[in-house]
Amino acid sequence: MHLRPERFRKAIRRHGKLVEWWKAIPTSDYNPETNAYDRDSDTATEYGHIYVKQTLDNSVRALIQQVTKEVVDPNIGMIQVGDLHISFMPDEINPVRMDKFVLLETVETTREVHDKDVADVLHQADVVDIVSVQSNDGTVYVEGVDFELDGAEIVWLDGDESASPPAGAPGYVVEYRYHPVYWYLGVRGQTRGEQDGVPLPCNGVLTLKHPAAVQ
Repeated sequence: MHLRPERFRKAIRRHGKLVEWWKAIPTSDYNPETNAYDRDSDTATEYGHIYVKQTLDNSVRALIQQVTKEVVDPNIGMIQVGDLHISFMPDEINPVRMDKFVLLETVETTREVHDKDVADVLHQADVVDIVSVQSNDGTVYVEGVDFELDGAEIVWLDGDESASPPAGAPGYVVEYRYHPVYWYLGVRGQTRGEQDGVPLPCNGVLTLKHPAAVQ
């Protein structure tokens, strides 16, 4: 059977989604044999890895599809409902296990409770914007006046016109929007190859929870 990889490339670009691809660089905190990391390490890593953002051409896309049932894959293990299939051209995106992807065309909303000056970092890393911040008694805090967003952290401002939850008060509630981040588990059930010198598309699995985080 003669496959035409460039047709797959066109299909992925036509129906695929914009993503950010971050390469995982393992550190000494990570044990690949047990897929665990040193939770007590003083090194500032993400599950025992340092992540480096990759530069992709503006035309590059990845095809994202939802897993509809639980299956056991011989290479990856259990693939659960909620995980995603990702299809890509390996000469454009070439991930390995534990790399991560940010779905730039997907925006979700969540609410969290945080404690001022103790836990001001939001749980989702790729924050789009803040919808609201308020205390449990209904006090509403204004972005740019009372606080600023620094990456994924709420930074409280000082000044005559600014306000913030008082020390010792119950936690404040943040509602915000974010791009979901998924972790790459590897190529699913195939060997990478090429046809007429052009690489064939690859299919992998993305999971919402980093495997090392649930151990």
